[in-house]
Amino acid sequence: VALVVAGPRILARFQPHLYAGTVLQADRPAPSLEGLHFTSGQPVTMAGLEGKVTLVLFGYTNCPDECPTAMASLARTMAELSPADRERGRVLMVTVDNARDDATTLERYVTSFDPSFQGVLGPDEVTARVASLYGVFYAPDEEGGSTIDHSISLIGIGSDGALRVVWPPNVSERALASDVRALLG
Repeated sequence: VALVVAGPRILARFQPHLYAGTVLQADRPAPSLEGLHFTSGQPVTMAGLEGKVTLVLFGYTNCPDECPTAMASLARTMAELSPADRERGRVLMVTVDNARDDATTLERYVTSFDPSFQGVLGPDEVTARVASLYGVFYAPDEEGGSTIDHSISLIGIGSDGALRVVWPPNVSERALASDVRALLG
């Protein structure tokens, strides 16, 4: 009888990555973003997203707190990745405020956090449909203010176009960077 002893470094290679977000076990395609377009005017297609890990955030440029905090955190997360890994990932912010977020405003906003970030927008009914498919809630402030109540989860789509992970708003940049590296493979 032979006894084999494996050290912690060897065992670590065989352990699955523990994600900081909710891992979606079903290997299903991410919901379609059909009807939305980038700030450049180019339509967003699921086929066009394949090949890169895509992080999707629904928000708006006039958000007083959650959106700028999340976008700044995403910028710091992407900065933690190697240049090669950054090339294989992308960040999209889908606006939920089509009344105020035109293409120019949205482009200026997202690229102020990182020049590679992309803004996505579309008609209200399309944005509402897509947000609901991703489990994102948003509604105008009931008191008639200029804010929009919205959920602020971050959604991860794998390079194969499958919905992979949903992160809570309080995920740390280090944990998110580790998760993105795991998604990149």
